[in-house]
Amino acid sequence: MKLRTTTPASNSLRTRFVLVTAAIIFAIATPIQISQTVSADKYDDQIAALQQAVSSYQAQADILNAQAATLQTALAQLANDK
Repeated sequence: MKLRTTTPASNSLRTRFVLVTAAIIFAIATPIQISQTVSADKYDDQIAALQQAVSSYQAQADILNAQAATLQTALAQLANDK
């Protein structure tokens, strides 16, 4: 009794060509990906400036909220006196 595999080994020229082409593409693409540098310094400065602006606006909002609470209390007292 002869034993054979159910799926024959593929030795076609097309398969070899596809594998060699894929290997060449990967060999070329890998150094290109490694050589690209990413710089976020400009964006870090912009983010820091925006965070500082947000902090100043938040401080202004806190002051105005305190004034609004004081005026609301004064209005409530005037309404009670009326």
